[in-house]
Amino acid sequence: MSELNIAGRPRRSTRTPAKAPVTLSTSENTSKFRVKWKEPQSDKDKTDKLSALLMNPKSKLTKIDCADVLNYENFLDLSPESQDLLVALLPPTSFYTFRPTIPPTHSSRQAPTVPQPEFQEQSTATLDPTTFTSPFFLSAARTFQDHLFSGWFGKKAKENLDQFTVGVREGDLHAEWKDDAWLREHPSREARYFLGSNELIHGRLSPQRIDMSTLAEQGLLQEGDILSYRREFPDLQLVVEKDVLIDSIDQRTYTLGVLIPPGTSRSLHGSLLINGHEELAPGDHTQSMEDVSDPRTLEHGILDVDGRVSRADRHEAPVPTVHASSADYAARRTNIRPWKTFTVWRWRGEMRNAIEMQLLQDMGGRERFGTLFYLRAHCR
Repeated sequence: MSELNIAGRPRRSTRTPAKAPVTLSTSENTSKFRVKWKEPQSDKDKTDKLSALLMNPKSKLTKIDCADVLNYENFLDLSPESQDLLVALLPPTSFYTFRPTIPPTHSSRQAPTVPQPEFQEQSTATLDPTTFTSPFFLSAARTFQDHLFSGWFGKKAKENLDQFTVGVREGDLHAEWKDDAWLREHPSREARYFLGSNELIHGRLSPQRIDMSTLAEQGLLQEGDILSYRREFPDLQLVVEKDVLIDSIDQRTYTLGVLIPPGTSRSLHGSLLINGHEELAPGDHTQSMEDVSDPRTLEHGILDVDGRVSRADRHEAPVPTVHASSADYAARRTNIRPWKTFTVWRWRGEMRNAIEMQLLQDMGGRERFGTLFYLRAHCR
């Protein structure tokens, strides 16, 4: 019986009962779908936004491809007034009407047979569309991006430029000498710039003394190398040239033993240019120097052997500058000049033992390896 009652019980409907229609008031409807009113930008806001776009280093213009913005299709989308403004800023070469003219200083400019150039119209109608794809135009656009990213259009940069301009006009400031600026920005290279000097330079001492023995220790100078010396003496109207052979290197101190041609001779005897040369003949007047480590000492030895330049004529007169005293300038030239007067010549690996080929070639088949000034920059 219970089963019949359960089976015969009517089921409950699962439908959602219909709701009576609800009427929303006008105030509720408007409050639910309210649209925010955006006030138009004022001229000041537009100016600030444009200034930030063209002057701020974080501008979006620094992160885009110039060709995506500066192209002929976008140019045509502008209003005629905007097109005329931009066309006025383009160079004459951007128009079909451009014709090269003769400079006023040219001799044929005054000739009556040379026709005068006609008026060259520069307008939107005569604009050459390839201007926007020209490598010169795109290069200028990327340069603008670089300057914008570097902050050169910012307020601070403009203030610094104005301050510098006023200082130069009034004599309070001057442009920093390029060598001084390099040393200030690259202090780690100062030692390599004034190698071989322990003098006080720009308030700092060179951390180590690097000379020719340092080059020999690091393999930048080797036995058999030729040091080709050349220096001009304008006051004497004389050029001294001599080839010096590195005959030996002391394995303990790495000082050099060199052979110098006699008198005013430039080149070494042919027998000295080959690898493993024989001992000097008794009648050979080739001079030798031992324990050489300073290029200035070697230079004095070469000039003493040459005999045409006295000790007093070997020093250059200092040229005063507004950036350094005469003494500082003279010391700087004295430190650097000898390193630049010597060029190193060396055999390639396959030529070192090719004696027959060495006999037939200049410098014994050696090739230019670099100046001492260049090689010392590789010392670490």
